[in-house]
Amino acid sequence: MPYSDALDRWPEDDLIDRYLDISQWLALSFRKKHGNNVPPFFDDEDQKVMERIVQQEKDRKLRRRIEAAMELHRLLSTTVDRYGQEQFKHGAVSLETGEVSIRRGATPYSPEIEYWISFREPEDYGVYSFFVHDDGRISRSYYQSNADFTHKVYLTARG
Repeated sequence: MPYSDALDRWPEDDLIDRYLDISQWLALSFRKKHGNNVPPFFDDEDQKVMERIVQQEKDRKLRRRIEAAMELHRLLSTTVDRYGQEQFKHGAVSLETGEVSIRRGATPYSPEIEYWISFREPEDYGVYSFFVHDDGRISRSYYQSNADFTHKVYLTARG
């Protein structure tokens, strides 16, 4: 079977599982060979690079989840604005599903409009905010947050 065809036949989750199996086998083989005198796998610089790459991947996944949640929120808000109940028209519509909770939030002294997003599985918290400039440009920001949305960390990776 050609290599290019083989990749199409494996779901992404299976590829990840195979990679983890191989990684564990290599780690156990290394441990068996060296015993308790295991040298460090990485020097400090490699460790920093690995941590940065892992954080970028986590940021990328969270940003995609935030974007998908906000797309669902925009769809709901548009529907409510057009056809919804009068008390919800032109207001902050909150969204609650089995997977995500979105509500309007605010950071003191910030001109940005914020939405606080709670994901159920896996449990994670994000903040989507935007600012409309005088010339009509829109700046969007994505953050990872804690459960009470008092601490935000800017997501560095693009989705």
